[in-house]
Amino acid sequence: MTSAGTFADVIPNPATTTVHAVWSGGNISAYSVYDLKGRNVLSKSFDAGTKEIEFSVESFENGTDILQLETIAGTITKQFVKN
Repeated sequence: MTSAGTFADVIPNPATTTVHAVWSGGNISAYSVYDLKGRNVLSKSFDAGTKEIEFSVESFENGTDILQLETIAGTITKQFVKN
């Protein structure tokens, strides 16, 4: 969920090598990626926060994954597909 006037985007979608995510509403303090079985496949946190993140998905299994961005506004959840 995003606040009025803000957006979160995940590109490319579907992805084969890397995923780039951006949130316009402020800093991302951490992110986690989960597969559809609920397993955490990647997590990272930032001391200063950032508006954009990028991570490799080459080792992920093909299928749909869930990206959770932790921000000052709360948790933003986006889906992406790994091909």
